[in-house]
Amino acid sequence: MPKSKRDQTQRVYKAENYVIEKKEQWTLEECQKYVDKLLKKKRIQDNYPWAKNHKIFVTHGGTGRRMAYATFTYRGATIKLPPWARNQYVVLHEVAHHLDCFEDGHTDSFATILLDLVRREMGKEKAELLQASYHLHGVKIQSGKKVVKARCPQSKKEWVAEQRQSKSERKSKINSQTEEKEQFKLRVARGEEIQCWFENCTGSAKGDVDLIRWSRERVQFQWNWRCPRCERGRWEWQNRQYDAETHGVLTISRNGVWR
Repeated sequence: MPKSKRDQTQRVYKAENYVIEKKEQWTLEECQKYVDKLLKKKRIQDNYPWAKNHKIFVTHGGTGRRMAYATFTYRGATIKLPPWARNQYVVLHEVAHHLDCFEDGHTDSFATILLDLVRREMGKEKAELLQASYHLHGVKIQSGKKVVKARCPQSKKEWVAEQRQSKSERKSKINSQTEEKEQFKLRVARGEEIQCWFENCTGSAKGDVDLIRWSRERVQFQWNWRCPRCERGRWEWQNRQYDAETHGVLTISRNGVWR
C-alpha cells in the first residue's frame, strides 16, 4: 500500500475513535436487518447506484479474527463482524466500503461516504463530531471535484482546540519521560552504585540493567545487583508514577511497594 494511502487509513481509524460506540451490542440478525433497510432507502439508492442491485450479507468475524472488514464471498458482498463490532457505526463503516465500490481502502471518497452515512443515520451531532475529528487528524474528503482536508464545523472549534492542547501535553510528558530514561541508562553505564535495602543493610552494589519498561503513565526499570556487604543479590523493580497535570514524579515504589 502506498504511504499516502496508509497514512489516510491511520488517520481515519484515529478519527473515528471519538464516534464509535463499542458498548452498543447488536446481534447478527439485527445487523442484517439494518443493512437491508439501509440499502432500500431511496436517498441511499439515488446517491449510490450500487445499492439498487446489490445485497450485503452480514456474517460473524471468523475464528480468531478481531477486525471487522468488508469483502466478497461466494454469496456476494459481505461484511464480517466480530462481537465487539456489532454496532451502528461499524456497520456504516463497512457498508461505506461497498458503496465506495472498493476504491482501494480508506480513500477520500470513502471518508466522504462514511461522513454522509453518519449524518443521515446517526444525526447531525455525530456527523459534526466525526467531521471535527477528521479535521483534527488531517483526513481528506471530497468537496465537489476537489480533494481537500476536512474543515472544522463552527460548533466544534472549541473541542478541536481542547484535543490539540491535550495532545501537546501528552507529547511533552512523553519527551520528559524519554529524557529521564536516557539519564538512567547513562547512570547504569557509568556503574553508579545502588543502595542495598535488605534488612537495613548499609552496603551498596553496582547494578546492570536487564529490562526497561515504558508507558505514558509509568516508568519501570529492572536491574540485577548484588550487595558485597550482606552478600545477597536480587532483581529489583523501580516504578515511577507521574502526575497527569504537572508531569512530575508523583510516587516511587520498589517491587510493588509504594513509598
